[in-house]
Amino acid sequence: NPQGLNLLTKKANIINGPALQNVAILLLSSKEFIQSVFSWLTVPRV
Repeated sequence: NPQGLNLLTKKANIINGPALQNVAILLLSSKEFIQSVFSWLTVPRV
C-alpha cells in the first residue's frame, strides 16, 4: 500500500524534521490557548 507508506514517511518527516521547533510551537500555542481559556473563565459575565 504505497499511500499508507506515504503517510508513514510524512509522519516520520514531521517527527524527524525540526522537532524542537514543532514542540516549541505546540507549547506556545497551547500556552496561549490555556491563557485565553483562563481569561475567559475569569471574566465576570452578567
